[in-house]
Amino acid sequence: MKPRCGQIAEWVQGKEAEAQKENFETSIENIKKNTEYGTLANGAKYALLQKPTKGDKINASISLRFGDENSLMDKKYAPYLLADLLKAGTSTRSRKQISDELDKIKTDISFPVSRMD
Repeated sequence: MKPRCGQIAEWVQGKEAEAQKENFETSIENIKKNTEYGTLANGAKYALLQKPTKGDKINASISLRFGDENSLMDKKYAPYLLADLLKAGTSTRSRKQISDELDKIKTDISFPVSRMD
């Protein structure tokens, strides 16, 4: 599945970043209370947490879990390559077009990789 910047924009559609003056309480109870959970049409699950951010930006951290211990044996660089590919562009949008669209909606996206060495 290729990343589509439009899908990301849909997730935040109608949820403009507003300046929030209050402090965000970081208790587990408050985080759970303020998290919106859902499932996309393709079965991917998501969780959205609205809280104050510096510069009223939207920050997205996308964790993809694929494979298992056996299928990923001797492929320790696969997660790093996947993360780079997801930021490289698609068949319909260049890396710059994706970057420009994310800048337009004041959004940063990261693809954290956990090492299991």
